[in-house]
Amino acid sequence: RTMGNGYLDYELIKDLTLKLSANADVLDFREDSFLPVDIGIAAGSHGSGTAGNTNAYRVGLENTLTYKTKFGDKHNLTLLGGFSYENNYQFVTQVNAIQFPGNDFKWIASAARISGGTSSTTGYKLASYFGRVEYDYAKKYILRFVLRSDGSSRFGADNKYAYFPSASFAWRLSEEDFIKRI
Repeated sequence: RTMGNGYLDYELIKDLTLKLSANADVLDFREDSFLPVDIGIAAGSHGSGTAGNTNAYRVGLENTLTYKTKFGDKHNLTLLGGFSYENNYQFVTQVNAIQFPGNDFKWIASAARISGGTSSTTGYKLASYFGRVEYDYAKKYILRFVLRSDGSSRFGADNKYAYFPSASFAWRLSEEDFIKRI
């Protein structure tokens, strides 16, 4: 398995920052198992073996543009807009075999009979657009609005995107003089 991520922050102009991020997770997994010809449930089938492969990857990208400004002594405003994308893929194969000539022959190719097998491929993609407006007064009173639009290849053909708005308010009591005196 190999995993990695990286990002680049770049200030385009004063108070305006571009952030580019990428990440990946790649898995290449092989499984081989063998139950000897003279042990347990495998004894009746003269040995049992399984061979399988899993190949999977996930790649993600996220780009944001952030504008931060102050006006007056106590007013702070942050505007953020962004896009994210994720691609997921998995391919799995497995084969089962019985009737091995002996315990020294453990590979599927040595078996007299293939008893089963399977293979599957799955994958999906996600894409999101999002925006956030955040205002605070004196780092005490914080107001935040977020809107995101998430799209998925798993959604129905007529509803590829869904919209998720949110709003929040926070009051940092620890910044209030009457709390600091306690």
